[in-house]
Amino acid sequence: MLLSYFTEIMRAFHCPAVVADEVRNLAAKSAEATKQSIQLIIDSTEKVTGGIEIASKLETIHLEITQKNEEVNDLIVQIDTTTAVQAKTILRITEGHEQISTVVQTNATTSEESSASSEELSAQATILREKIQ
Repeated sequence: MLLSYFTEIMRAFHCPAVVADEVRNLAAKSAEATKQSIQLIIDSTEKVTGGIEIASKLETIHLEITQKNEEVNDLIVQIDTTTAVQAKTILRITEGHEQISTVVQTNATTSEESSASSEELSAQATILREKIQ
């Protein structure tokens, strides 16, 4: 394109007004291209700034998610620990219940034996009274 302009300029070299017009036209086109370039740079800068803001918000959200995830993990560990303590406590309660059952059974057996002994002693006491009378 420039070659055609230079060619026309060379042909019209004998007329300085034509050359001046062409130089003005080229300067106007260059100024317009510069304006368009500046506008593209401004638009790109705005888009980059918007992208930076979005990335910053995403980073904040990611940090919040990470923090909440750590809190959930801590709660899971606490639940696990509490569950283990509860399981041990239930085991101790079960063992205590079994011991109580054993004691109750032993007491029942002892009670039956005591009752039988009492009856035996009562019978012997009756026999003894009869012999004494």
